Amino acid sequence: MSHVKLIAIKLAVTFAWLFVILGLWFGVGIGNIIMFTLILGALAYAGDMLIFRRLNQRYNHTVATLGDFALALVVVYALLDLFAPVASIVAASFFSAVGLSVFEAYYHFYMQRTLKRAEYEEKGSLARPSMNLQTEASEELDPVEKQDRPK
Repeated sequence: MSHVKLIAIKLAVTFAWLFVILGLWFGVGIGNIIMFTLILGALAYAGDMLIFRRLNQRYNHTVATLGDFALALVVVYALLDLFAPVASIVAASFFSAVGLSVFEAYYHFYMQRTLKRAEYEEKGSLARPSMNLQTEASEELDPVEKQDRPK
């Protein structure tokens, strides 16, 4: 169920951004924007899943965001060239890619947290692995014995 929610969020934000940039600024039709959203959203989500499962956790957000920028730039450029020629395809695809990359930077953190939570719920434990801490306790809180204290 978490994948459905993640895909829905990605498609909604992608559609909204492409509608503002391509629809309002460059005059691309709503049908083309919907088609661009579905194609770009599916490719980007598949890429995010591949990157997050294969890369080290330290660099996966940066690499995923750069990958989404390059993917959005190429896909929007190609789709505009094929289906909706506008006056400046380079500017339209660049502004679309920049806006989507800013969203993707935040989306990757949310996606990672949601997928980890779903994984822990699936295993039956909500405890985070990084929180497996062990403490040490003793009976003696004060090293000086009570009888050794001055009266």
